[in-house]
Amino acid sequence: TRGVFTITADAYDGALAVGGGIALGASGKVAACAATAAEKVGTVIGTGSRSSGTITDAYAGDYAVIALGL
Repeated sequence: TRGVFTITADAYDGALAVGGGIALGASGKVAACAATAAEKVGTVIGTGSRSSGTITDAYAGDYAVIALGL
């Protein structure tokens, strides 16, 4: 499976760094790992934060953009 996905902070544990690897954590969430780790399933290609304006934004909060490469 391959693709680019945007995930909210609810879907990952801890902090993710751009260029770092991602693995599936024991909690079922994405977790950071070394870029060369055997358990790596993808790469973080972006992070950010989205805020609500005058209209409530259901997607407000921290997010990460990940590229899966299984």
